Amino acid sequence: MVKGAIVLCFILLIASPALACGVLDKADPKVGSTVKSTDHVTLKFTQAVVPGSSDVKITDDTGNVVKIGKPVSSEDDTVISLKMNHPLMPGKYKVSWNILWLDCKNKTQGDYKFTVE
Repeated sequence: MVKGAIVLCFILLIASPALACGVLDKADPKVGSTVKSTDHVTLKFTQAVVPGSSDVKITDDTGNVVKIGKPVSSEDDTVISLKMNHPLMPGKYKVSWNILWLDCKNKTQGDYKFTVE
């Protein structure tokens, strides 16, 4: 019994840094939304990211990467904004990220979709 408790404590100590990582808090355009037009994507995370070691891309429904300017991060590094040179054409888009978290030093990835009418 004591041996099992020690193993459990060890597992929790190892897993605790991963539990400290953030997640996507808000997105503009919103997750799963349909918008009339947009020329930007903004991602707000629950914790600070390392902007230079994090990657965000936007692809259309055929898998082509949308050309964007250099991502801009907020002063506290919880927000990454992407600005397009022109509004997106009507269609379905996917925003994907591979984020390095400042606090836990782990990388996580995720994505969401939205539609432009």
